[in-house]
Amino acid sequence: MAAWCPRCDELRADRDPGAGGGPGPGRCPECGAALANLERPRPRGAAGNAPAGEAALPVSLQPPRSRLRAALLVTALALSGLGYLAGHAGAPGAASHAAGAATTTTTPAPPARGFAFPLRGRVQQLIPQAERRALGWHASDGPVSLTLASIARSSDPNDTSGDATAALTVRVDGLPAGERLLGLQGLVLLDAGGGVYATPRVVDIGRQRGVPAFAGQSGAPPGSYLVELGPAPSVATLAKVQVQALIVSRPPATSVPLDSVPPSATHSATLQALPQGDRDAVDVPLELSPAFGRDSAAVELSAAFVSAHRAVLIAAVDYSGSGAFADQEAVVPFTIALVADGREICSRTDMLSGSHPANPSVTLDCPADFTAAARLGAVFGSATAMVAFPRTITR
Repeated sequence: MAAWCPRCDELRADRDPGAGGGPGPGRCPECGAALANLERPRPRGAAGNAPAGEAALPVSLQPPRSRLRAALLVTALALSGLGYLAGHAGAPGAASHAAGAATTTTTPAPPARGFAFPLRGRVQQLIPQAERRALGWHASDGPVSLTLASIARSSDPNDTSGDATAALTVRVDGLPAGERLLGLQGLVLLDAGGGVYATPRVVDIGRQRGVPAFAGQSGAPPGSYLVELGPAPSVATLAKVQVQALIVSRPPATSVPLDSVPPSATHSATLQALPQGDRDAVDVPLELSPAFGRDSAAVELSAAFVSAHRAVLIAAVDYSGSGAFADQEAVVPFTIALVADGREICSRTDMLSGSHPANPSVTLDCPADFTAAARLGAVFGSATAMVAFPRTITR
């Protein structure tokens, strides 16, 4: 009789009660945990009516496999597309936001049975609640602290091997203003026996190297990030995480002056376009690395809008060209910020890679109150820095 071990996350053959040795009937022969019976129960009075082949079909207690999981993914993407169209049906300033963008409103979502995370910032999948583990592990170094909030695991429907991948949700506090987490350097994950739990992919992040950290989903706590770990066993076996340094973005430094806030905008909720200036196109320095073949990106401020309680900036980033990305896994951070009278109002940082369009459009949507004649400006940047953080984090 087929049975499932919840500790090993594997199908096992239940032992014959008369067989000797081992942990005994109803127990996993590997770890000794109680096995879950996968035989489908028959309805009352229907024992002799069901065909023999149908009666033997199991009821899976594991996450849904290929076809059902693919259907769930298509449904999630379709719903995301509908939400995207709904959010873009209004004014020109209602362009899409990346996970790290500032937003004007937050609508509470209904309770969900799953947990979603982006795979390398591009693919969103559903993770069954049973494969999510809350951690709450914490470490600090001076004013900077790193919290491992949770770990989740799911299978990729496009991976025929059936290997499950894991993602770690982390939170960083205490970084200076204008900095955000881009990745973790020297990341090592160990199980209870001291063995390697997972081996995440290390890529070029600007001129640094580490495991990328992507901004958390909309509605996530400030400073939350997702780190893809690659193929991994059950989340229950993670016991220790080691980190050597945090890779962070540096505040942007290439500025484009904008017009002052018109008096009419301070009394209206309707976005008004600011006139374009003579310096709307600038070259933003890029950090050179072996995986990237350009030293600057041409950035053009396509449009700017302002109202009494909101400002929207839209910029086109051109980093294409021969040899731009020698490694498709490498990422280049790009930060856009809005300043008013020399003070930063809000900002966002995107992780651009060879998988993105050659000339992506980045939208910054800032909720803020503006006074008439306030001098606005846009600031761009792509520099990185490393913050030493040699810590071992465990429960």
